[in-house]
Amino acid sequence: MSLSDVNTNVRSFPVISASSSEIPQSCLSSNAPRPMQSRIGMKQVLSQTGSQTSNGTLLFPLGCGAGQGFLKAGSVYLAGTINVTQGANTWSFNLSGGADAIILRSTVYVNGAIAEQTQNYNRIGQVLDQHCSTSGYVQNDLLALSLKGVVGRVGATNYNFVVPLKNGVLNAQHDIPLFLCNTLQIELNLESVANAIYSITTSATEFTISNARLIYSVFFPEAEYENSMRAVLASGKLWQCPVKSWYNITVSNSSGATKSQAIGLNMSSVLGVFHFTQDAGATTVPHYATGDTPAGQGLRVFTDGNLVNSFAILEDGVIFAEMKRALGCLGDPERSSIGVTATADANALVPANLTLNNYRVNAFLGGVSLMKTFESGFSMAGSAVSQMVVEVTNAGSAGNLYICTAYQQIMTLDAMGNLQMIR
Repeated sequence: MSLSDVNTNVRSFPVISASSSEIPQSCLSSNAPRPMQSRIGMKQVLSQTGSQTSNGTLLFPLGCGAGQGFLKAGSVYLAGTINVTQGANTWSFNLSGGADAIILRSTVYVNGAIAEQTQNYNRIGQVLDQHCSTSGYVQNDLLALSLKGVVGRVGATNYNFVVPLKNGVLNAQHDIPLFLCNTLQIELNLESVANAIYSITTSATEFTISNARLIYSVFFPEAEYENSMRAVLASGKLWQCPVKSWYNITVSNSSGATKSQAIGLNMSSVLGVFHFTQDAGATTVPHYATGDTPAGQGLRVFTDGNLVNSFAILEDGVIFAEMKRALGCLGDPERSSIGVTATADANALVPANLTLNNYRVNAFLGGVSLMKTFESGFSMAGSAVSQMVVEVTNAGSAGNLYICTAYQQIMTLDAMGNLQMIR
């Protein structure tokens, strides 16, 4: 927008906007059209790599090309069966207790190019479930889907699970036109036993994932629509879709009280940066997300040499408020936070009401927002950042410090299916 556009817009402001009147939209006749003629399908794809153990890889190729329609956003989930090798006693998924603990890294390939890759997928997934969903979703839906909080699971027994995939490409504002893609593959790299499985009594030594399959919904428009869209793109236009993604790194938390991490981003829209620590120990240790006793200035963020927060983010209430604001849900009664704790027999991790104590110890997430606006209708609404420095000060206990940067990019496809991710 140019300065003249701003001046024109300002000159159009009424002296008092309420001096004019309009009929409320709810009193007008609806002008909403119905969708085009189409059909809906559900598909299931088996992993090309068959059964896998810890540190293995699941690979799912989705149907692409003419007549394959649109992949419905928010419809993709992983289903499978897990069997844990354990001498005796019971086990639980680690982290916050759900089946997504088994996924270390998730990658979406379009035409052989990486459209999105999320390292530490399980860790960012657990803290998002804890802080920008609802307690009912975590306690009820995830119990049924990913066995979160289910007690009494024993070794050498098959258990079925479901993990809704959180990848930005698969949950964007627009459905993906599979008919424009030559190939689309989803690769899931599995975690180690110690990071995925928790059992305080008898250590698990292995887990096996079998019958792994990806299930998703497809929207099939009429063939004329596909042809007309190809014709439009052939004139030089691009299909485009904003995508929110994560860039996550890991550093040693015990390298000193203050960790100062420089991160080269060169991104046009950074939405926020978050942090938490986790124990890197054995399967007998619950890998909670903790704050490790914040100290000094707590968290300081510099973008291209400029300090973002001019005050210490140190008190629990302030840390919590800034984190919720960075997630866009400060004061939002529909997206609340929930904690996690071990059961009485210490062999299952279950959801628990959040308190200031278990927030810092069992369900911590700190962060600051870099959003220009949370208003809908904008893409690339974050800050342009070439170089970011994240400075975290805490007790420096053993374990890892996870720094997670949320950013937005634009996914584009041309008539030939060539992919470009504009960051």
